[in-house]
Amino acid sequence: MCGIVGLVDAHGLWPAARDELAAMAAALRHRGPDGEGVWADGHAALGHRRLSIVDLSENGRQPMGDPDTGVQLVCNGEIYNHSALRRDEAGYPFASQTDVEVILPLYRRLGARCVDALAGMFAFALWDARRHRLVLARDRIGEKPLFYAVAGSRIAFASEIKALLTLPWIGRRADPAALGTLLAQQSIPAPMTAFADIRQLGPGERLVWEDGRITSEFYWSPQLGRRGATSIHAALAEYDALMREAVGLQMLADVPVGVMLSGGVDSGTIARLAAETSTGTVSTYCVGFERPGRPDVEFARAREAAALLGVRHAEVNLPDLDFGHAVATLAHYDQPMSSMVALYADRLAAEMRREVKVVLAGNGADEVFAGYAGYARLPLVEMALRLGAWLPGAAMPARMRPLVAAASGGPSAQRGAALSANASALAARVATPALHAALRDAPPGKAAVDAAMRAGATSLLDATLVADLMVSHQHGHAVIADMAGMAHGLEIRAPFLDHRVVEFAATLPRHLLLGCPPRARTTKHLVKQHLLQRFPSSLVHAPKIGFGFNIDIAGLLRGAWSAPVRRLVLEGAYLDLGFFDRDGARWALRESYGATCMLLSVAIWVETKLLGRSPAQVAGLEAAA
Repeated sequence: MCGIVGLVDAHGLWPAARDELAAMAAALRHRGPDGEGVWADGHAALGHRRLSIVDLSENGRQPMGDPDTGVQLVCNGEIYNHSALRRDEAGYPFASQTDVEVILPLYRRLGARCVDALAGMFAFALWDARRHRLVLARDRIGEKPLFYAVAGSRIAFASEIKALLTLPWIGRRADPAALGTLLAQQSIPAPMTAFADIRQLGPGERLVWEDGRITSEFYWSPQLGRRGATSIHAALAEYDALMREAVGLQMLADVPVGVMLSGGVDSGTIARLAAETSTGTVSTYCVGFERPGRPDVEFARAREAAALLGVRHAEVNLPDLDFGHAVATLAHYDQPMSSMVALYADRLAAEMRREVKVVLAGNGADEVFAGYAGYARLPLVEMALRLGAWLPGAAMPARMRPLVAAASGGPSAQRGAALSANASALAARVATPALHAALRDAPPGKAAVDAAMRAGATSLLDATLVADLMVSHQHGHAVIADMAGMAHGLEIRAPFLDHRVVEFAATLPRHLLLGCPPRARTTKHLVKQHLLQRFPSSLVHAPKIGFGFNIDIAGLLRGAWSAPVRRLVLEGAYLDLGFFDRDGARWALRESYGATCMLLSVAIWVETKLLGRSPAQVAGLEAAA
């Protein structure tokens, strides 16, 4: 787990390139506090910040090269199947025991298709000097980020946007189409970023830059064939084997590993399998927000689960949140991101890092195995949309019209139409004509449509699940986990996002995901049935509560943070971009928590990233220079 940066020019590196690379790497020091490495030739310069997890010796330093071909590698992430790949590549002269080195012999044999053999979370770059070729690749679910910018014959890449912003030849222009997606999503989906001159590689995508020419393709997408086991017994056996393997591989590290345990189904599953597969004592951690007179039910549930599993358990009571911390945390994300989960995820990572360097979490289970209550309604929604096609236009509810109109394009188009319709409804409240125009040119639901079509979605449930996993909920299980963890040198691993688990879930029939008949209580049916083998029904079927539910962010926005929030939302420089309306900002503060969070995140982004003010200045804690 690390930070990577690089510069390549088809015409040869420019005089300042090495100094620029050093500045990029310095911007990512938080991702890799354990060491730094650089490598350069006449056309490419690669940099790496190291967070040592596997093979802590100097042999694990990056960049690392193939001794025969000279190909150079920098990688951020973990290759969970590296031991098996090492056996397959036994003739290669490995110089370390680190997991990422296996990419080099795979590239020697498979070229850019080497990524197909990897299981893990990763973003890597390979420089092949013989071919003047740069290969960039991102893991299948997008757990690890990778951003890039192209200017003429140059390309630059980095694990975070802040590293690219150190380059004097990359602009800081806002992309209105990207900002428009925030009306439907809580984070900006690939390939867009909030910056017009910076792009991001998508989940499951690889890019090849060769002598200034770029080609890219998606090498993977979940395929929603629904042709797997229909028997609950057969499905449980296959699920159990896959999840045990995923948890077992992700428990491997040369540093202390912990498991997050909330007492809920997802973390309970991971903790159970960790306890049953580990040869040592498993340490679990519950994170909550408990104050006198305000107990946190997560603590009670986790204590019960830990007692059943016989693990060593600790509770982390999060500190109070202040507005200065909120601004600094949101600014760290480098683009607007309106999920306030980021605020307490940052505190969680800081507290966890005191004890461990790696932690396993239940991230992604809801998107992979259909855990949200709303998923149970989708079969009925789909039926209603089919019936709605027979209604006269005047008799049809206004919100149904774009969805029914999209029916001819199939479930994928319907999911995209729903997101775009939501965006249009919010735009009517807060957006200017300029942003309305951007929405027409780049519908916010397009990324979801594309993801669902690549997966071959055949139902609205299919389309929603894959769009949520790969696009709409990326902030929840990928962006926040990476950015919060890496801000504090903590690696967060998610066994439910192992691509083999995802591929298995994609074959399951609807009744094994939603139960029969589908109800909010029976969502994530297979996962719950599996956990019932070890946990009582009172835990497995306890009402679902989200992470940080006991932290009243809405109350802080209206109360203790009210003055600075109103200042930023009503008077912030973001309004000068011409995309959001001051009257809409007043409406948001008065009527909509979600819209307030979105506008606040945009305001903080403009102040810190476009205007260069410090988070303390933006929060009003420090006078402007």
